[in-house]
Amino acid sequence: MTPQELVDYKRYGLVVLTTAVFAVILTAPAGAILVNSMGKTLLTYDGDTKDMTKSDYKFKYGGDDEKETETGKGEEVEMTEKKETKMDQ
Repeated sequence: MTPQELVDYKRYGLVVLTTAVFAVILTAPAGAILVNSMGKTLLTYDGDTKDMTKSDYKFKYGGDDEKETETGKGEEVEMTEKKETKMDQ
């Protein structure tokens, strides 16, 4: 390799590196905006509802009016119904 070829390759490498950095700088904000705006629509929880955490439930069904649930013997029992039956006794 001649010294001129080494200089040319170094220049080409700098052009590729600069292009890659600009590509990341330009596309990262667009990707973040898309994930924030379309994430709730496109991403869903496919697991069993009794395995959901409170944040998963709130994310899927939204709002603060989530139902507190308790899992017992493989069945899902609503806490409000359980509290009402205890009050009646």
